[in-house]
Amino acid sequence: MRNKIIFVCAAAVLLIAAFLLGGTEETVRPETETTSIATTTEPSTEFTSSAITTQALLMKESTESSSVEPATLTQPYTEAAQETQTYVEPVTETTTAALVYLSVDYKTLIGKYDKADQNMGVVYTGTHTYYSGETAFDLLRNAMQAAGIPMEFSKTPVYDSVYIEGIDNVYEFDFGEMSGWTYKVNGVFPGYSSSEYILSPGDRVEFVYTCDMGRDVGNEYSVSEGNS
Repeated sequence: MRNKIIFVCAAAVLLIAAFLLGGTEETVRPETETTSIATTTEPSTEFTSSAITTQALLMKESTESSSVEPATLTQPYTEAAQETQTYVEPVTETTTAALVYLSVDYKTLIGKYDKADQNMGVVYTGTHTYYSGETAFDLLRNAMQAAGIPMEFSKTPVYDSVYIEGIDNVYEFDFGEMSGWTYKVNGVFPGYSSSEYILSPGDRVEFVYTCDMGRDVGNEYSVSEGNS
């Protein structure tokens, strides 16, 4: 009877132990599942890293592709600029205006006329734009008017010419019977009225006052009507 009780107690202990062991296994399972979840999470991390890497590569390719575009666009623009510069050069040369030169003086009056002593006998000097068909007289009249220098002249219908009577208040015969105004172009006295002399580009026109029929200013011929 005593042995039977001991056997029953031992069986009960085994049952209790088995029950306890079964409960321990059930509590361990959640840890195993948690570990498996952590394990399955790793591929998700790798996928995210891979996606970021792929996106970075795409952004780099896009940046490299866009950086090439300015170089492609710059070349045609540079060529166009060179063509424009090449085209401008001849325009500048062809638009350069031709010039004519004018001077007026009564240097022969130095020592005889106070104003001539003050300005060294120089009444006017200037450079003007050449206009086709302009005469020596046109050049003088326009210059004197622009400079505010008084000038008087008369026309001779018979000869269709103009005679210069006075410039800067100095007139013919003021300093003798052989005094008056004459002119020369490029160092040569034409021998006819200044209203008949058609200018050419680069001409140098000089109106000078003579006290000796032109001989004192380099003209060997008498001063004829029309300020030759």
